Amino acid sequence: MINNNFTTRDFYLSGFLLAKGINLEDHQKDRTNLTTFVFSNSQALHELIGMYYAQEALINPVAYANALRNLKSMIHDTQTLNHNNKYVQQLTERR
Repeated sequence: MINNNFTTRDFYLSGFLLAKGINLEDHQKDRTNLTTFVFSNSQALHELIGMYYAQEALINPVAYANALRNLKSMIHDTQTLNHNNKYVQQLTERR
């Protein structure tokens, strides 16, 4: 494998990978507020991705729902932190 990381903006694929036990290494937001999810590259990861896109994957619906909720929390927490940082920066500049 060339790269140690696999990145995707596919929210539902990321939820599927989390529900299947693949660890999320990082998530990053760009200027447009889109989130990129970063996973460690592995053979198991690529097999799951293949199954997902071939519509051959089976998943526990509760585990999948929990994974999606966790991702949403990460996305919204990051937005809140960014807004707070901007707010703090504005207060500092005014003084």
